[in-house]
Amino acid sequence: MKRYQDAEKRWEKEKESLPYPKSEIPEGFNTNQMIKHNYKYWYQMFNPRQLLCLSTLLKAIGEEEDQTLKEMLLSAFFSLQNNVSDFCSYRKTVGALRQVFARHDFPPKNAPCENNVWGTSVGMGCFETWIEVIILGKSFLKTPWDYSKDEKEKLGVRKEKGFRFEDS
Repeated sequence: MKRYQDAEKRWEKEKESLPYPKSEIPEGFNTNQMIKHNYKYWYQMFNPRQLLCLSTLLKAIGEEEDQTLKEMLLSAFFSLQNNVSDFCSYRKTVGALRQVFARHDFPPKNAPCENNVWGTSVGMGCFETWIEVIILGKSFLKTPWDYSKDEKEKLGVRKEKGFRFEDS
């Protein structure tokens, strides 16, 4: 509890210098449920610890000078948003986090499940995991492959005039 309280104090101290979603939630078919539960601003979907972590990460990404790397980091950051909010819950039947966009609407949770922003040895959808997904994607871009018909081995493929052929 002390760490949470420390993060809350740090958030209050630093929030003016950090980027976070300050705009009002617009009225709409799926957002009216949030508004009816007294959510007025987007940042209210997050607790202070989540806001501190996410805003600190976003600020650091914004300072990256290499545009390609910045876009890769932003891709991981945007994917992370589905897994870090007070609108996530715990799915007891499968022992996993239920993501924000697991449904088409935004129902507030009675018992939110907080995910680790940075990464843990268990769990899903943390920043470290999304970075790994992007690295795998870039690797595939350089060296595409597909499974054999029996799915027992990976086949390398080469690009030639817009087509892909199995390597011999």
